[in-house]
Amino acid sequence: MQNRFLYFPSAEWPSAKMLEYENMKLWQATAADYQGLIAASDAPAPNGTIVLFHGNGGTAADRGFYLEPFMKTWFPRNLG
Repeated sequence: MQNRFLYFPSAEWPSAKMLEYENMKLWQATAADYQGLIAASDAPAPNGTIVLFHGNGGTAADRGFYLEPFMKTWFPRNLG
């Protein structure tokens, strides 16, 4: 019964079109794997790190709407 409540991630990679739409890129990508997604736009060196645990519904690629407010919080002078 427990297996029905567990999340089994898909092996499918986000498409180039999806990444472009969400303004994201693969983080630490190799030919066989990647570790996560980050903003595709360049930003100054951060003073910290934000880790977003997106939960069981959808993927990090579905959370692109977080990028702008997070980046404005960390880099308010540079992003307007």
